[in-house]
Amino acid sequence: MKEKILIINKSRTINEYLRQKLSMYDFEVIFARDGFDGQIKMKNEHPDLIILDYYLTRISLIDFLKDKRANRNNVDIPVILIYSKTDLLDKDTIINLGKYKVTKIVQKPIDIDILFKTIGELLNINFVLDSFPCMIDAHINGDILFIDISKGLNKEKIDLAKYRIHEIRDLYKVDIKKILFIFSDIQKQQSINEMLDYLLSNILSSTNALVSGVHILTKSRIIREYILSHPKYRFIEVSDDLNESLKHFGMIDKNEYEDKVKSKMQDLLSSPVIHKEHELSLNLNYSIEKKKVVKNGQYEIAVIDDDLRVLEYMEAILVNEDWDVYLFDNGRSFIESLKEKKFDILIMDLVMPDIDGFKLLEYLNKKKIDTPIIIYTGLKDKQKIVEAMRHGVVSYMVKPVKPEIIISKISETFNKTNKFIQTMNLDIFDKNDESFNFLS
Repeated sequence: MKEKILIINKSRTINEYLRQKLSMYDFEVIFARDGFDGQIKMKNEHPDLIILDYYLTRISLIDFLKDKRANRNNVDIPVILIYSKTDLLDKDTIINLGKYKVTKIVQKPIDIDILFKTIGELLNINFVLDSFPCMIDAHINGDILFIDISKGLNKEKIDLAKYRIHEIRDLYKVDIKKILFIFSDIQKQQSINEMLDYLLSNILSSTNALVSGVHILTKSRIIREYILSHPKYRFIEVSDDLNESLKHFGMIDKNEYEDKVKSKMQDLLSSPVIHKEHELSLNLNYSIEKKKVVKNGQYEIAVIDDDLRVLEYMEAILVNEDWDVYLFDNGRSFIESLKEKKFDILIMDLVMPDIDGFKLLEYLNKKKIDTPIIIYTGLKDKQKIVEAMRHGVVSYMVKPVKPEIIISKISETFNKTNKFIQTMNLDIFDKNDESFNFLS
């Protein structure tokens, strides 16, 4: 009989990767969408191991663990807990978790080597993983998929990037036909040709891009020679010149965008050290730090949402406007940051675990924190909209919203005073963009 692993985690990228990897070792992988779903599957499936996130929805972590301990069939199941720095785990909390058979605690961003070593120790299996140094970041800008690669190539990171691209396609609803690979600080490795083929075949199969829609920016002679001599990839354009890369995608006349892309590419190509913000963006899908993620312009914007894909979407939009962006995946870590920071604007969801949006609005009112607030949520209920307005919200946007509308709402907020209307005519709602403005 196959050993079973129950995973309660929201990240599609890491979940799909774990399914692929664990299935290779003949494990049955069971996923739960929240704590309540996990509770049911734990009782029905009796897994051999549980991997779960610190923040659960529908029921809390402690309630889940108490229910597990109360069931004699499940009490001895080992648990790996995944947490982020913002979860504020103190010594007493860690000791308390030990009472519930939490065997290992793994910090985000998840180190794949550490996670599989931990699983192997608990289930007595030796996983074989590619450990060659590698960093891969995939992000979309316009209709171009940028893939930044540094240090080297690693199968585990390529597999994760493949699932990351599927996530990008779902989030942005884009048909990816153009790809720009940016290689920097590439180290020597014996299997470089094999790994290049693994990279290109996996990325191309995850998109609708043809070989003719791919461009490679690199200073590596080895990469250039491999591409030019390969029967399948020889039609890919390879360059070490920024202008050529931009021209390939018809971007050469877009001066402002060109300057931004050039600056990013030049940093990647010229420096052997990966910039900290670049490194953080790679791991954004797995964790959100309490500290500032991006530092660019004069306005400081906080974004709070428990959906990490939404956070990345908002970051990509706001960074392009040269605003300073702070990302929080829960209300508690945002409140903690207020001890040191004052933001110019707050963009937040209403439906979140632990401290939801309305509780957070009440807290801000109680503390007389007058930061302008824009709600970005899936809730369309008019009563909820009115309730949010009464807490001093200036705009209300229903997901999903196009980037230009988000930018417009933020710009409006910066340019107008913080005087809010006390009554509302629902006719002012723009039904096309599902966003509602409360500014007088």
